[in-house]
Amino acid sequence: MGYGKFKWSLRDNLASKVAAAVFLSIVIIEAVILIPSYHNYERDLLLRLEQVGRASIVSAFLAQETPNKRNLSALERAIVREKEVAGGRLYHPNGSIIGEFGFLPDLKPGPEMKTAIKRRSPDGQWLEVVWPPEVTKLPWTVAGRLDARWIKTELIRFVWRIAGLVILISLVVCSATVLILHFLVLRRVRALGNWLFGIDFESENLPQDFPKVNKDDEIGQMASILKDTVEHAARNLSQIRSDRAVLDEDNQKLEEIIEHRTQELRLSKEAATPYPGRYPYICRSSGSSRNRVP
Repeated sequence: MGYGKFKWSLRDNLASKVAAAVFLSIVIIEAVILIPSYHNYERDLLLRLEQVGRASIVSAFLAQETPNKRNLSALERAIVREKEVAGGRLYHPNGSIIGEFGFLPDLKPGPEMKTAIKRRSPDGQWLEVVWPPEVTKLPWTVAGRLDARWIKTELIRFVWRIAGLVILISLVVCSATVLILHFLVLRRVRALGNWLFGIDFESENLPQDFPKVNKDDEIGQMASILKDTVEHAARNLSQIRSDRAVLDEDNQKLEEIIEHRTQELRLSKEAATPYPGRYPYICRSSGSSRNRVP
């Protein structure tokens, strides 16, 4: 920044620093919110997958007769036709296996279970669920393996949607912050700075185009105090210049008096000091020399 004008610089500009602080604050807040939101969304997707898989299996069973080896293949085709279900196994209430199809689940029903149990594979590709008759309203216990590979892709899309939303919010908020900061603060500070840098204290007159600022806020009060201070300093400097002119005039007169007195003393000294040539009639004789003064 040089004298005379405020120069805009991205690195040193106050608005850019405020915008960066606001942007960073929004990113931190959204990152804190994103972590639980990510897990909640993953839980909701798994719950939806479990509900869709259960509905697909139950609807296919209800459309068939009592499952046996003859119609189990038709039941398998009806269930696997739904992309969510990759395989399953039917259990008799006594625990014996009635039939199985597709990719068999490793999860087995527990004794006297009344609610559904589920387990996700370590790689996240499969969700295995066991539904007891109390949940499906069927006369059998059903264990199913559901395809959960699409959940990872959906979670990635969710993160990108949140990131895009954060960027959009940050741009809007930062732009609004910069505009408000510019019109309420920076514009008036820049006007005050240009007025202050335009002051020539060696001149007799101060700039009269003082910037118009609202005196109801802190910047207006500061501007008023600054103006009074500059005017007071200008009056003091004017008085100092006036006193200096008087002092210079007095010094000049004193120098003239000293010069005049010095000249008089020099002439007086020359008049009192004899030297050859001033008295031409000097008689030299040995013994009775006499000076004849005219």
